[in-house]
Amino acid sequence: MATLIRWSVVPMLAYGLAEGLSRSLNLLALPLMTRLFSTQEFGRIALITSLIGFVGLLANCGLGNAAHRYYFDRNATSATRASTISTGFWSLSALSLLCVAVAVALTAGAVFLGEWVGGDLLWPVIIGLAAVIPIQLLQYGQDVLRLYSAHWQYFFIAVLKTLTAYAIGLSLVYWFDAGLQGYFTGLLFGYLALVPWAIAAIRRDLTFRLERADAKRLLVYGYPFVIAGFAQWLTSSIDLWVLGLLRDPEEVGIYSLSLKLAAIVTLCTSAFGLAWSPLILRLHAEHPDYRRIAGLMLTRLATVLFLFAAAVAALVPHLFDWFIPAEYGRPSVLVAILSLSVAVAGTAQITILGMVFEKRSDLIAKMAWFVAVFSVISCTGLVAWQGLIGAAISNLLVSIMLTAGYLLLTQKIHAIEVSRQDIVKLVGLGGLAALLTVGMAQTASSIEWAIAKAAFLLFMFMLVWRRGYFSNPLTQSGAN
Repeated sequence: MATLIRWSVVPMLAYGLAEGLSRSLNLLALPLMTRLFSTQEFGRIALITSLIGFVGLLANCGLGNAAHRYYFDRNATSATRASTISTGFWSLSALSLLCVAVAVALTAGAVFLGEWVGGDLLWPVIIGLAAVIPIQLLQYGQDVLRLYSAHWQYFFIAVLKTLTAYAIGLSLVYWFDAGLQGYFTGLLFGYLALVPWAIAAIRRDLTFRLERADAKRLLVYGYPFVIAGFAQWLTSSIDLWVLGLLRDPEEVGIYSLSLKLAAIVTLCTSAFGLAWSPLILRLHAEHPDYRRIAGLMLTRLATVLFLFAAAVAALVPHLFDWFIPAEYGRPSVLVAILSLSVAVAGTAQITILGMVFEKRSDLIAKMAWFVAVFSVISCTGLVAWQGLIGAAISNLLVSIMLTAGYLLLTQKIHAIEVSRQDIVKLVGLGGLAALLTVGMAQTASSIEWAIAKAAFLLFMFMLVWRRGYFSNPLTQSGAN
């Protein structure tokens, strides 16, 4: 195990830093964006970004996953690997152009018919859709760099694409009053500027040939990822679209800002995922006590995430007072609920293990679609009833259903060692976290409250530490 950890330190460091810095840049840009855009414009950015994600999902067609699958095929040669990479690249280019062209035509038609969006949104939507092409090509290049173990090239591209997009977009908005057009122009040219670097980095396997047989093989393998990905997109985006349809457009902007602030919790979940995935797969293959290790890790991860969500909820009132204009209100409770939702969703990295061990991707897809249907129903009803808070509660219920459903399936087909007592502890801890997050989010933003909340969180941290919730499960299980 020590060898595995040493071998994976560099990629974990590179990918972890890339993820952390990219998300940090997104968070650091929020105060400036809230000053440059009204709540209505902020909401429109969220909806157009969601649309970009949907078109990108169709264009991608799982080709990055397919390239990973066949590049290290047992019978692969240097020639077949080059063909796989080249065919995937040119197939992705063609699909991206096709999907963007269709999406732009549909958008122009909707504007012409006076439906869906107004004429003032036509160019922002078109420019945003055009950005799908460099976004997908750059993502494919990064996927191939992971195959090459070019960790630091991956790191620089990941960070620079975010930094460049914000630098161009927000400069256009600030200096030239370009509005939404300027923001999405930054997205387009920020990513486009780094595409030559990605192409140069994978040039050793890039040719001008597109093998039809390879294209068919890659697409057949990849298209199921689109089906599962659509369910995930629906789950993550439905609250924005329902708010846009049923409520005031400004509420979409407030909710989108709250989602971005709650995403602070994903700094913890992403870092854990990068380290956990290769480790547990190796343990599954080599260590007899991997089930117990997974069960111990579930309780520890949930503890860390719930405490982190409570810390975010404690911090949010101060963030609003210091950085966010009064126009956006003070939806601290909204952010608290969404932070808890992100924390609950993060535990799915462990509760999903049974399907991973048994290679039952079909069950993962079925659960994703079941939860997606539930999210549409619950979000529609709760938004109509409670507005923004209803959307956040729906988001939390969806996260609970997803991770609980995964755990039930895992315990049925390939159980990890989680006792009923552990489950009761997790439920109790989640309930306590809910009270803490919502309670601390409603406090005043004075320095006295800040000191009190910091002291309380430190006390909670020390309490769970003394109870052994931060002990190393590998040591407890004799792994080394």
